[in-house]
Amino acid sequence: MRPFSSLGIFYLFLISGILLVPYSNSFAQMQLEYLSSTTGGPATKVIWHDGFAVAACGASLCVYDARPGKPVPYKRVYDKSLGARINDMQVRGSSLFLALNDGRITRWSLNNPMVPLPNGNYNPPHFQGAANDITLTHDTLVVAYTDRILVLQELEQIGAQFELLFEFALQNHEGGHITGGDLRGNWYAFVTGWQGRYYQSTLQLWDLQTRKRVHF
Repeated sequence: MRPFSSLGIFYLFLISGILLVPYSNSFAQMQLEYLSSTTGGPATKVIWHDGFAVAACGASLCVYDARPGKPVPYKRVYDKSLGARINDMQVRGSSLFLALNDGRITRWSLNNPMVPLPNGNYNPPHFQGAANDITLTHDTLVVAYTDRILVLQELEQIGAQFELLFEFALQNHEGGHITGGDLRGNWYAFVTGWQGRYYQSTLQLWDLQTRKRVHF
């Protein structure tokens, strides 16, 4: 059985660089199906796009041909080292957005998933830190960095790529870091933690319209 069948449910598991799909018509009958193995590091996230599996494998962007009828293990048709670990990736239409551990945000065209083409890049000029999480909304990106949140707008002018609209939620505690977040309407929620005598973590909620924290 293929995970692309119109029947059943499939979910993706990433175990030590191996792509696995538990496939079944019911949760009680789930079985793991081996798909392929990764290179460059363990797969931390996979996005299905037009029959291809686009995978973040350590510092490498990999694409596997998983179209119906293709033999298992799926063939890796693209493998590109980016020089920094991929912490998150999201797709909007035919555009792929990557958050890298060196702080870069890169955009790729998936018009031909077998050969992703880079067509955008943003690197914060005023601080250093890892980009950990991306949330997409309309033409903006909300990016969780280690110690702050940035809101970027995509630009359509020739030569332009991203513009920083504003930043917020600067974490002032020593050792503080933001791990990820999610957006609903104007409200952005994220988890932040810091090292002290004991590890602590909190959930913060911010209103992007007022750029103020919402206490609850």
